[in-house]
Amino acid sequence: MGRKRERKLFIGMLAKECNESDVRVMFSPFGSIEECTVLRDGSGQSKGCAFVTYASRQCAINAIKAMNHSQTMKGCNNPMVVKFADTQKEKEQKRQQQVMTNLWTMANFVNLGTVTPQYLAHLDATLDASGSLWGSLISDARSAPEITSLPPSVHRVVPAPNLPPPIVPR
Repeated sequence: MGRKRERKLFIGMLAKECNESDVRVMFSPFGSIEECTVLRDGSGQSKGCAFVTYASRQCAINAIKAMNHSQTMKGCNNPMVVKFADTQKEKEQKRQQQVMTNLWTMANFVNLGTVTPQYLAHLDATLDASGSLWGSLISDARSAPEITSLPPSVHRVVPAPNLPPPIVPR
């Protein structure tokens, strides 16, 4: 038997009505299932995704090949997603990449000097700023001069093509 992370699958785009028993029925033809968990919100409602851990990596591979994008379930806009579950390290890397993308997007639209202290405090709480790139970005932004008003070009409203012009309050 391989390590659990090499046998654990993420199943997304499940019908909200699916429970653990339904998922086991769908995925048991590919091999022995050790663990099956449907993710639920605080009220017990399915989030439309699950984790399935097989007894062997080959069973997991067979399930991916057969089930990924094989059907679109009731209430879903996209076909079912079946893939190896992300490891904790991969999840953290994706989260950091998303935060970095958001930070650079924000920096492209707004001068970092206009970022509020509240946002920087939130960023501090969200990121591990201990000696990393995040820490230097945050401290650079904190030391930037605060801009109290934006240039007129920032306030200009440009209508999107093929749409009626926006209604601007007076």
